[in-house]
Amino acid sequence: MTGQYRVSRAAQKALDEIYLYSLDHFGEAKATDYLTDLFERFEAIAAGKVIGKEIPAAFGVDGKFARCGKHYVF
Repeated sequence: MTGQYRVSRAAQKALDEIYLYSLDHFGEAKATDYLTDLFERFEAIAAGKVIGKEIPAAFGVDGKFARCGKHYVF
């Protein structure tokens, strides 16, 4: 079963920046691998396969977050 998730415009911009930074510093293969890892983490969280922490109510959204590499995925 696959989980459903959405990537906001702000998150898409951040993903683009993460990719470009990784490309500059680590090369195309590592940048692509890291972006793939992030999207796999999105899927795992959405499918309930990752034990993440609840997003605090102060943020006004339901969901969980977990770490992936150097970043947090919400």
